[in-house]
Amino acid sequence: MSRYVLALLLLSCLALPAQSRQQLKVHISLGQNASKSSPFFVRVVASQGLSVDKQNEWTGEAASGHVASQTYAITYPVAEVTSTQDMHVIWSDLIAHSDVDTVNRLAQDPAWRVDSRKVTFILNREGTSGFSLTIDQLLQEKFFWIPSLDLYLSTGDDPVSFADAQSRLHPYAGMRFLDEVQQAPEASYDAFKQKWDDMGNPAYAHPEQ
Repeated sequence: MSRYVLALLLLSCLALPAQSRQQLKVHISLGQNASKSSPFFVRVVASQGLSVDKQNEWTGEAASGHVASQTYAITYPVAEVTSTQDMHVIWSDLIAHSDVDTVNRLAQDPAWRVDSRKVTFILNREGTSGFSLTIDQLLQEKFFWIPSLDLYLSTGDDPVSFADAQSRLHPYAGMRFLDEVQQAPEASYDAFKQKWDDMGNPAYAHPEQ
């Protein structure tokens, strides 16, 4: 191969645009609600192509008047995330016939907006407790409150405070399915019959038949 051809190949490689990378600050706090102090363990693991500034595990005790907090810097490649086009007809039909709030919630789900850029928050040494969030979720939602883990996560240079997050979430208090189950009366067969036709009855005829 001539030097002229090699030079052209080198110039073409140099001309290729480098993938843009950005940094996102992720703030984690534990012990916001718990009254009894307990030990915690946190290790943040980034998927391939991402990097996190703090590789070591973070341990300590939180709650009982002491909130533990730490900030991580996640460096990630910029990527366009779009809604999946390969959706099962059951889900597309559900979304087409749902209320606005349900559609908005499902449309932000990582199964709908597929993003391979993931950050995993490991919460015990065995690696059996924790959760993962995509970069798309972290950029879109800004804060996450997980009461069962007493863990609050916010993003950005000017993160949403825990108090502000609680204020924003207040209108939705008691609206989870778990809350409704706890507050509703015990299920009964009579209530079931009022909601559903006896489709197991041989004499039952479907309205569409």
